[in-house]
Amino acid sequence: MCGIAAWLSNESISSAVLLQMTNAVTHRGPDGEGYAGLSDLDESLKLCSKDQVASKFMRLALGHRRLSIVDLSDAGLQPMCSASGDLWIIFNGEIYNHPELRVELESEGVSFHSGTDTETVLACWEKWGHACLDRFNGMFAFVIYDQRLKVMHAVRDRFGIKPLYFYRGTGGSSVFFASEIKQFEKIPGWNPKVDSQAAYDFLAWGMQDHGTSTFFKGVSQLAPGERLEIDVGNVLAGEKIVLTSVKWYHLETGVRSDSSLDEAANTLRELMRDSVRLRLRADVEVGSCLSGGIDSSAIVCLIDELMQKDGGCSGQRTFSARAEDPSLDEISWMEMVLKGKKINPSFIMPSFDQLADELGDLIYIQDEPFGSASIFIQNLVFSLANAAGVKVVLDGQGADELFGGYVFYRSCTLAGLISKGRFVEAICEIMHLRKAGVSLRRTSMEVGDYLMPDVLRQRARSFFGKNHVGPSWLNLDKLGVRGSNVPAEYGGRARSVGELNYAQVAFTSLPKLLHWEDRNSMGWSVEGRVPFLDYRLVEFAMGLPDEVKVSQGTTKRVLRDAMQCVLPEKVVARHDKIGFAASDTEWFVRKRSDWFLSKIDKTVELGAGLFGLGLKAEAERMVKDGAAFDSRYWRALCFSEWLDRFSVSLD
Repeated sequence: MCGIAAWLSNESISSAVLLQMTNAVTHRGPDGEGYAGLSDLDESLKLCSKDQVASKFMRLALGHRRLSIVDLSDAGLQPMCSASGDLWIIFNGEIYNHPELRVELESEGVSFHSGTDTETVLACWEKWGHACLDRFNGMFAFVIYDQRLKVMHAVRDRFGIKPLYFYRGTGGSSVFFASEIKQFEKIPGWNPKVDSQAAYDFLAWGMQDHGTSTFFKGVSQLAPGERLEIDVGNVLAGEKIVLTSVKWYHLETGVRSDSSLDEAANTLRELMRDSVRLRLRADVEVGSCLSGGIDSSAIVCLIDELMQKDGGCSGQRTFSARAEDPSLDEISWMEMVLKGKKINPSFIMPSFDQLADELGDLIYIQDEPFGSASIFIQNLVFSLANAAGVKVVLDGQGADELFGGYVFYRSCTLAGLISKGRFVEAICEIMHLRKAGVSLRRTSMEVGDYLMPDVLRQRARSFFGKNHVGPSWLNLDKLGVRGSNVPAEYGGRARSVGELNYAQVAFTSLPKLLHWEDRNSMGWSVEGRVPFLDYRLVEFAMGLPDEVKVSQGTTKRVLRDAMQCVLPEKVVARHDKIGFAASDTEWFVRKRSDWFLSKIDKTVELGAGLFGLGLKAEAERMVKDGAAFDSRYWRALCFSEWLDRFSVSLD
C-alpha cells in the first residue's frame, strides 16, 4: 500500500514539487520513497535520488511513498521499471492473485527479480497490455508510462477501493495525479475553490463520492473501473494534453442465478473462504477489525479457521471500539465471537474530548468533509492496529450493500413484490415484518415512496418538507445551485433489492465508505483489506434473486445461512445494526451541548453567508428538546471546518 504522485506538462516544472507532493503522504508510505522523471519527452525516464530531485525540472515525473507489505526488501522500491526498460510504474494497492499470475508468466519464459506484486503488474502489462486488468484480483490505483509507445495510463480498480485523483493545470497545459487531494496543495498557484454542486449534494442530502467530482473545484477522481490514457507523443508535438477515458470494468446487474437459498449459501461460503485466504497473503502480520456485527464477525471467524488449518493455532489480533453509551456498546457480541478462540483482542473507548481535540486533524486526514462522527471511531480503531505494529487488517466493508443489510431493504422488498403483482407474497412479507416488530406505518410510507411515480414523489416530499431543495437555512444563492435529483437518481427509483444493491455499490453508500476507510487506515500507515469486495463475490451477489438476499422480514438471508456453521448462532440471528457508532446524541445534545452550539456559531461565521441564522435556531431547539441528534448539523459543522482547514474559497 502506498502513496503516488505524477505529472505530465507542456512545460518543465520544478521537481521540488514532486518531493513536496510525496512528503505530503508520508503516512501512506513510511518505509521508502523513490522518484523518476525526464526534462524532455524525447528522453528515457531515469531514477533520481532525493538530493537530485530537489534541483531538477521535469516535464514528466513519477513519485512514490512505500508501505512495505509484500517483499520487504529494497527490490520493492518504486518507481519500478520493467525488464525490457519500456514501462515505468508507480503502484498503490495489492494484487492478491499475483503468485498465480507469476506461475503463468514463468511458464512462458518470464523471469522475476523480486517477490513484489508491482513487478507482476509490469510483466502482465508487457504480456497482455491493458487487457491484463481483467486478470487482477485486488485493489489498485497506478500510473504506467510506456516510453516506447509514448503513452501514459492512469488506472483505478473495479470498485474504487483505492483512490486516484487528477487536477488539470491552468489552461490544460499540465495534468497532475495523486493518491490524496492534499498533495495538490504543493502545486504552484494552487487556489482551492469549492465545487458548489458537490457542496450542495453533501449539505442537503449527505451525498459524496457519488461521481467523479470532489469538493474541490477542478479536482476529479477516476471512476471505479476507469482507465485514463494520454498520448504523450501528441504533447511532444506541442498539442494540448487530452485525457481519453475508457471504462475497463462494468458491473453487471440483473438476476443471473436460479440457485436455491441453500445452494447460494454454500457457494457464498466457499467464495468468502477463498477471498479471505487470498487477503491473508502478506509478509507482515495481518489482523482484523471486529465490531460485533455479522460481517466483521464472519471475517474474524474465517481468519481463525484458516490460520488454525495452516499453522495449528490462530494468534489473530482483532481491533475494536467500545462505547460509553451502553446502548451502543457491542462488547457482549464481540465476546460471543471471541469465546473459545486463541485471539488477542484490543479495545479502545472513544471519548468526546478526543473528538474535540482531533477534529481538525481528522478533517485533514480525510481531505474532505464527512457525514458522521462515526468516522472518528473508525480512525481510532486503525490507530490501535498501528500501536500494535499490525500493518494489515481485514474488515467487513461492503456486505450491507451487496446483501441488503440495511433496514430499508425490507421496504424495498415489499415494494418490489407489489410492483410485480405478487400480492400474496407481499401479504406474507407484511406478516413476517409484523412478527419481527417492524413499524408497519413507517414501512408503508417507505413502500409508497419506492412505488410512487417521480412527479408524485417530488410533490409528496415537498408536502412533508423533504423536497429536493434542502434545509431552509442553506443559502442556495451562495452556492449558485437550485437543487438536484440526486436522491431520486441514485436509488430512489429502485423497484427491487437488486436495483438498490447496484445503486449503493456504485453511487450512494459504498464509494464514500471506501473513501473514509482508505484515509483512516492509511492515516495510520495501515492497509485495510475488504474481502467482501473480491470481484468474484460481488458479481455472484449481484446476480442472486432478491428473495435470496432479503425475504421473510430478514435481511442478508444468504449471508446468514452461509455463516451458520462459522458464527455463533446468536450473532447469525441478530438483526440490529450498530457498527462503530458515535454517541452523537449523548455527546452533542446532552453532555456537551455547549461545545456543539459554539461550533454551530463558528459554522455560521465560517460559512460566510452559506448558513442562515435558522441553523442556529434549529440546533438550539434540538438541544432544548433533548431530541435525537440530526446529522445535517454535523455536515454543516464539518463542512465549515473543512473550508477553514484547507483555506477553500466559496467564491
